[in-house]
Amino acid sequence: MRMKRLTAPKFWKIERKKKRFIISLRPGPHTKKTSIPLGVIIRDYLKYAETLKEVKAILNKNIVKVNEKIRKDYKFPIGLMDIVSIGDIYYRIMPDKNGLSLKIVEKDKKIKLSRIANKTYIKGDRVQINLHDGQNFVISKSDDQFKTNDVIVFDILQNKIKNILKFQENMLAVITGGSNLGKIGVIKKIETTKSSKPNIVTLEIDKKNVRVPKDYVFVIGEKEPVIEV
Repeated sequence: MRMKRLTAPKFWKIERKKKRFIISLRPGPHTKKTSIPLGVIIRDYLKYAETLKEVKAILNKNIVKVNEKIRKDYKFPIGLMDIVSIGDIYYRIMPDKNGLSLKIVEKDKKIKLSRIANKTYIKGDRVQINLHDGQNFVISKSDDQFKTNDVIVFDILQNKIKNILKFQENMLAVITGGSNLGKIGVIKKIETTKSSKPNIVTLEIDKKNVRVPKDYVFVIGEKEPVIEV
């Protein structure tokens, strides 16, 4: 099913009046509210193609990868912290003041950050760790050192965990939603509420304290970001 450009998510950086339709999303690792079709990335963001036919031709060359896996589906959803490569050029999906943008990656092409969305306890004293990008993995309960909102640093080439960035005070984080979208600050306070209201995190940004919902906070390092920002 085709999507009208005027009804596409506001954070998609596309021309909305020049043409009537835009590529729609296929179900995948990210939700429809937080992702962009791969074909839109190639054509409308990076300008590697002018038409959908040209997009398909590029994908059929097997030179487009998402997190080091070849992707040929132009409707495949691309979301926060994904790494898209076309040939030898790598891009990371990062938040900015207008939504999601692509930043060229030079030094940390194989590093992928994934935030822990939740955990599920399953039979056999095991725990399933569910990540923001649709990934999950199972560990024994005795090895469980992970908490919700911690961020896992993956080597996506070796499929190996390199580090865990704890969701705690004095860590660096980027804001992924709201009016402060894309800003980076230091976590100063984490407030847990007992009501239906969201938990609140206070960050210091440009020497000012900013309060945002916990779900908008994505840890990216301790004293310095572990990725290029």
